[in-house]
Amino acid sequence: MLASHGRRHCIHWIAARTLAVLLVSNIFAATTSGQTREESNPFADALSQLSARQSEIAAAAVNGQSALEGAVDEDEYIVGPGDTFTVSRGGAIPLSSQIKVSAEGNLVVPDIGAISLSGKTLREAKAATTELVKKSYVNEVVEVSLAEPRKFFVHVTGAVPLPGRVIASPVMRVDDVMQNAFARRSYDLNIAMSGAPPAKQEQLERSLPFSSAERPSLADGYRPSLRTIRIERSSGEVIPVDLIAYYSTGDVELNPFVQDGDVIHVEAYQTEGETVRISGPVPYPGFYPYRDGDTVDDVLQIAFGSASYSVPGDVRVISRSDRGTEARLLTHDDVADGAPGNIRLSSGDHVMVLGDERANAAVYGWVTYPGTYPIVAGETTVSQIVDDAGGLKKEADVARAYIERRSPTFYKSNPTVSDLDFFGRVNYRTAISAQRVLIDVAEALESGSGFTVENGDVVVFPKQESTVFVVGNVPMPGYIEYREGWNAGDYIEKAGGMAVQSRDAYVVAAVTGDTYKGVGQPVRPGDTVFVDRVPTTDNPELQSLLVTERTSRRQIRLASIQTVITGVSTIAAVITTVVAIRR
Repeated sequence: MLASHGRRHCIHWIAARTLAVLLVSNIFAATTSGQTREESNPFADALSQLSARQSEIAAAAVNGQSALEGAVDEDEYIVGPGDTFTVSRGGAIPLSSQIKVSAEGNLVVPDIGAISLSGKTLREAKAATTELVKKSYVNEVVEVSLAEPRKFFVHVTGAVPLPGRVIASPVMRVDDVMQNAFARRSYDLNIAMSGAPPAKQEQLERSLPFSSAERPSLADGYRPSLRTIRIERSSGEVIPVDLIAYYSTGDVELNPFVQDGDVIHVEAYQTEGETVRISGPVPYPGFYPYRDGDTVDDVLQIAFGSASYSVPGDVRVISRSDRGTEARLLTHDDVADGAPGNIRLSSGDHVMVLGDERANAAVYGWVTYPGTYPIVAGETTVSQIVDDAGGLKKEADVARAYIERRSPTFYKSNPTVSDLDFFGRVNYRTAISAQRVLIDVAEALESGSGFTVENGDVVVFPKQESTVFVVGNVPMPGYIEYREGWNAGDYIEKAGGMAVQSRDAYVVAAVTGDTYKGVGQPVRPGDTVFVDRVPTTDNPELQSLLVTERTSRRQIRLASIQTVITGVSTIAAVITTVVAIRR
């Protein structure tokens, strides 16, 4: 037995080496020939393609080892032709041999007999084989185990790129077979190894030596549905498969093992109508192919990626029918598996996960713990959110504190029906983006008024300033210590006075951002004093623009003066004429 086993392995090794030599010889012949790359394209010969694929299949059958998920389940594995068993027995001279189940489904144990194993579970097959061997070796230890799973064909049909037979094994699941049916075959093996560019898709499709290549492509608007796969067994049993749910939940019952001769059919679905839409605060929103019998719980498991999901709030189901649109509101308990409210869906339904309404507001600046805090919109007051932030620091300038309301502008009105011109509308759209809330934060904190914050509000407490920033056309711009009673002119003089070509002085209020013109304007801590100058620049292009602008303004003034003079002259002429007539 052991010698026979060794000869079998030797034959397999020789076959694999022969295949490798043939492949290398073909590649060498293609690369050393005087033909151009286009002429030596293996896609030009359908027979060479068929030979290449047969070589790949043969090499896989000889050398391929099936990956396992773990120990084979003896109660699920179904034995069939091609399975290899190791049969060993103890005794004075221990023997061990590997025996393959014949094409008729029998395991022939030399010198003992044969037993039919096809269709039995692995547990039943091992027990029957052990009992057979023990009839001849009563007092010896007999061990029977599965050495290597067999290879067989399954049929993949429907909306797949390469329908037809696919090599599989009993330890492969539907997902493994689908990967092979959707995978692009490595027909350009010779080209890749020779360094030539890969063949184009149209060349590949024209040269395929398979009848499935002549089938029209899937029409636009249709996709393969991995939720409605069905397996038709040789026994007549039909098993539904939902790979999308398997990918989300990991439920292996939705991705069963394949068996000899299985016909796996993949349906196509229309992306526009034969779907269920899921939206809201879920990890995987979108459109999913509809599966007959789908419930709200089924699609939510897919959208949440788990069978033990938890919806944050209520669920709204919107359905369309001949009578119009119907909306149903389900609670958290209604959508649980087996709950009475876990309703069935129809194709085209929209499942909206509403979720809890959660609001937040931020406190920045000179508070103990700046950041974002949960609030109850319209109920939480400014005082409460400041307390949540740990209170104010001693450096906080409450008098300059402000609130920004960052609500979207589409909640605000748009004067579409008005006499505003184009520029007026543009100015309005710019103006409504103002975010300041007109409230005295210091007074609100001191009086404990009930002013409340909304979702997205930002409360800012600047640091107390003891300086005034002087900038612009002054010799020494910078920060100057605040002096009670000083106006803009005083700070400008402290900065060296107005430089040459200065025009006007402006005070920009630190709290509101309002601008006041004149050197006599009062100044508060933190304000900015700006000294403007006559427009000029060292850049030739900008200087040219300034000259052009000044010339345009001068021409406009001259034109206005001429218009006035012309008007006055006309009036004078009319008056002179009237006086002359009356005389």
